[in-house]
Amino acid sequence: MRAIFDQHKAPVTGEPSQQRDMVARLLQLHLGQTAVMIIGVIVLITAVVLLLYGLSKSFTEAIKADDFSKKQKRMVHCIAYAGYFSRGVILLITGFFFAKSAIKNNSTYIVNTDKAFDFIGDHIGHPWFILIALGTMLYGVYMFILGLHYDISGPKKRK
Repeated sequence: MRAIFDQHKAPVTGEPSQQRDMVARLLQLHLGQTAVMIIGVIVLITAVVLLLYGLSKSFTEAIKADDFSKKQKRMVHCIAYAGYFSRGVILLITGFFFAKSAIKNNSTYIVNTDKAFDFIGDHIGHPWFILIALGTMLYGVYMFILGLHYDISGPKKRK
């Protein structure tokens, strides 16, 4: 909601100026460098968990499987795999630059999602940029599917 009603609009350049300012202030504190490193490590761990969660098929426990044919289930799995992978990659890049910022004691390394995509396009390659962007959109599609077909009874117990 803040994005809709906030008077401070995001810069057109996509620069993470607010995040960088916050980290710059944090780095000036006594244990600021450690705090930024901890944030980076937490983001990196979250990225790895997302990647592993997507590969584990655990996400399927939350969906009512009876709502889908076998072909549709495979499609939902592919959508979810692509989404979790893409979100994991973006978080890996973000976490990496938080850690780099802490190591270098320099807030200019901080990236947001926009700059993480720029990093992929500029340094990894345009085809990867397109794949990660599509995967991120597919994550949104998966969340929509999950919202429509969420199994409120919880995961099935295996006997």
